[in-house]
Amino acid sequence: MSQLFLFLDCNILLHYEFFTDLDWLTIAKVNSVELVLPSNVISTLDQKKFESSDSAVKDRARRVIARLDKTINQDPPDVRNNVTLCLLDQGAEIDYVKLNLNPCSEDDRILAEILNYRQISRSGHCCYHWDFGFRLKLTNRGIPILRLSDDYLLGDRLNSDQKRIKELEAKILKLERMQPKLNLTFSSGKNFIEVEMRSPRLLSDEQILSQVANKRDLLTRSFSMDIIEKRAMEIYLDEYQSFLKKKKRA
Repeated sequence: MSQLFLFLDCNILLHYEFFTDLDWLTIAKVNSVELVLPSNVISTLDQKKFESSDSAVKDRARRVIARLDKTINQDPPDVRNNVTLCLLDQGAEIDYVKLNLNPCSEDDRILAEILNYRQISRSGHCCYHWDFGFRLKLTNRGIPILRLSDDYLLGDRLNSDQKRIKELEAKILKLERMQPKLNLTFSSGKNFIEVEMRSPRLLSDEQILSQVANKRDLLTRSFSMDIIEKRAMEIYLDEYQSFLKKKKRA
């Protein structure tokens, strides 16, 4: 095959070596390659640049977009010798009904751009990567799918925040190992102690009445309480004693 049109996804652009650094002719085993990016892929890159929770992905998206912008504004837009770049126009007219696709589906919008471009270029087409569901759609449409070797995958995909977390986790583990292991034991040599719990001794009604009477007698002889306090206590004890007698008769 003399020329091949390669449709790239965000995974290739974000997590593999820069598209400008890859030897596409050797990878694809052809004489000429055009790298094609659907407009929805470009939109996703723009979104990652601002909204990704991963700072490394944000930075990578910015750098990829910068390279895309620089390349596409060259004349011709050569990525390297015999390798060109094409960014598909989001405003291109596509008959979704004719293609039996749903314009509300992001996958279908990308697939529609690929199918539309294939009709225009009339040459060899392949797609690199894409997720499983999308690969099924490509296969059903007769579009070959290639996988870029993991040799081109970025070796360290951890962002700075994740690296810092791992460093702190390692320090915490080191400190935990330095802490002495405490083992509490009692004189018996066991790590528990046996205690005998005895049931409380319950007083009979007669015993309670006797104690109330004794308490009244002590309060009557007490000099620490004034007359009003003593009277209030006598009233309380009278009522309590009356309650106990009624309870006993019941």
